[in-house]
Amino acid sequence: HDTARMNMFLHKALMKKLAENGGKVPADLLD
Repeated sequence: HDTARMNMFLHKALMKKLAENGGKVPADLLD
């Protein structure tokens, strides 16, 4: 169980989602 690797994967997925949204945070990521 590699937490650092998982965090990096999640971070890259998040950055990709942000880029696809033109830099806006998707509503489903906000509390």
